[in-house]
Amino acid sequence: MDNDALRLRSHRFFPDERLTAEVLNASAEAERERRWLHNKLLHGYGISFGLEVERGDGDTSVLVGRGHAIDLEGHDLVVDQAQSVQVPPVPSGEFDLVCEWSDDTRETSSSSCGASGETVRREIPRLKFVVPGSSGAAVVLATITVSGCKLTALVFDARRLLVSTPVPYVDGGRFFPRPGDWSVLTVQGKAVGLRIEIPTVSANFFGTVSYSARVMGNRWKNLDQTPAWKHVLCLDEYVIKSGPKSFELGVVILADDVTSSTFTPVSLESFAVKESIGVVAIPDKLGWTVAWMGGEGTQ
Repeated sequence: MDNDALRLRSHRFFPDERLTAEVLNASAEAERERRWLHNKLLHGYGISFGLEVERGDGDTSVLVGRGHAIDLEGHDLVVDQAQSVQVPPVPSGEFDLVCEWSDDTRETSSSSCGASGETVRREIPRLKFVVPGSSGAAVVLATITVSGCKLTALVFDARRLLVSTPVPYVDGGRFFPRPGDWSVLTVQGKAVGLRIEIPTVSANFFGTVSYSARVMGNRWKNLDQTPAWKHVLCLDEYVIKSGPKSFELGVVILADDVTSSTFTPVSLESFAVKESIGVVAIPDKLGWTVAWMGGEGTQ
């Protein structure tokens, strides 16, 4: 968008005026630049909806879904059907997948007197891979890592959402783990808790998501049962890493001995030895589930 776009103008016509192609094209161009200026100043730039990115078959391509975005110059980027984009055929490297405005697709026609010329410019955006930091005015959809000529990582840290309202998109749910879903969380080789991957595909997130989660269920085994645990488990949940389709939850566990008159903290490993129970068996014994909530679209 050049500086002339800031000087708003409206074309007016008078009776018997000779409406040349130049005059009509200038009128259409003025309205197009007005729309770009409106987008740029009032809406900003980023993805308004869709344009999800998934791995393609064989990890040699990605699939970009339908959607809309606005680039840094205010251009509308409309992808009207899903498209497959070939991963760069290189041994290794990191690349940004961008959606770039283009009106290079032109159509021509001929008049009854044999004259011909351009009649349509179609604004069909290009989907391509570029070196990180060289996206220009384009909108970044995802970042990939290539190793061994194949896609090995697909992340969305550089993906920017177009926030049209101050209210983020929020969703949540309850995850019911199966045996084998939990694994041991270690620090310097010592078991300090548990970790688990929580799927969030049902929420249809596609950008940066902020998650919170809590383990639901008992913190002790009924002391009236035999054998019964003589410890109360204290949990500290935190998100290890997150993405639009899942996040990994870490649960630090501390056991408090309740056989004495005061609470006496013991390590998780000491608890497991005293109670003769494997660490990963704790959630199943107590019927733990995970309640989670994710928010997308916040600045």
